[in-house]
Amino acid sequence: DPGTPDTRSPVRFLLWIARGQWRTLALGVALGVVWMVAQALLPYAIGMGIDEGVATSDVEATVRWALVILAIGAVQAAAGVLRHRFAVANWLQAAFRSAQVIVRHTARTGPALTRRVTTGEVVSTVASDAMRIGGLFETSQRFIGAVVSYAVVAVILLGTSVPLGLLVLVGVPVLVLGLAALFDRARRLTGLSDFGDPFFREPMRVLLDSFETEAELSMLGRVVARTDIVRLLQNRLRMADVLNHHPGIADGE
Repeated sequence: DPGTPDTRSPVRFLLWIARGQWRTLALGVALGVVWMVAQALLPYAIGMGIDEGVATSDVEATVRWALVILAIGAVQAAAGVLRHRFAVANWLQAAFRSAQVIVRHTARTGPALTRRVTTGEVVSTVASDAMRIGGLFETSQRFIGAVVSYAVVAVILLGTSVPLGLLVLVGVPVLVLGLAALFDRARRLTGLSDFGDPFFREPMRVLLDSFETEAELSMLGRVVARTDIVRLLQNRLRMADVLNHHPGIADGE
């Protein structure tokens, strides 16, 4: 029995799900923070090893920093494996709890439901929307870990160079907001919201960053590039919508 959901608003419903699995969520978040911070510290440790050991031919410092790098790598690997274990657990718990709620409500409503919505919409809600809710809880661990590691990197850079640290503190949020604006525009133009698998977001962020720092585009060039990206995002939204309503296409049926 999934319990009695709080359906007063989408946020309250998500909080109800989170309360039901707070232990695995807390452990997943903690492991996500350790995993991402270890990734952030590894380049710093390598740089220190080169500066204090290799560059000065100091064997003792080189060995010391090599051991530090080995320890950070081991922590990162262990935390990454365990984080993935809890990420999958959180995803499955949230997705199947949502599916249980939908199925139970469908059974209670009976034939009255199909007079309001089609059978396909009900199936799509269970097969797609419940999985997306699970995905939200799975990615929350990486998101919180990324925020903490961002703060760690900013502190390190501020200690090394104040201008560079400020550039990271200000530049990264600006870049993220720029990405959010592109996603929002694509959503408004299509009336859709599901982009499907989020694997493409990081490569797209790198591409946009290269537009600003490497491509030397004019103002018109930047506008054209961003317009093309919005168009591609619209196409992705439409393809994801088709796959959600006709999942057999992905299997070649």
